[in-house]
Amino acid sequence: MDEVPEVAELDLNPVIVTPAGAVAVDVRVRLAPASPRQSPFRRRLR
Repeated sequence: MDEVPEVAELDLNPVIVTPAGAVAVDVRVRLAPASPRQSPFRRRLR
């Protein structure tokens, strides 16, 4: 979930799939504060 870092948990139950598409019957989303993104230029030494 790199594009929406505030989403901590996503529960889709049940998901009904047909040839026409998919529908999530019950959805639960838990949000949390996003942690600051790491710089792609900063590396961690081991």
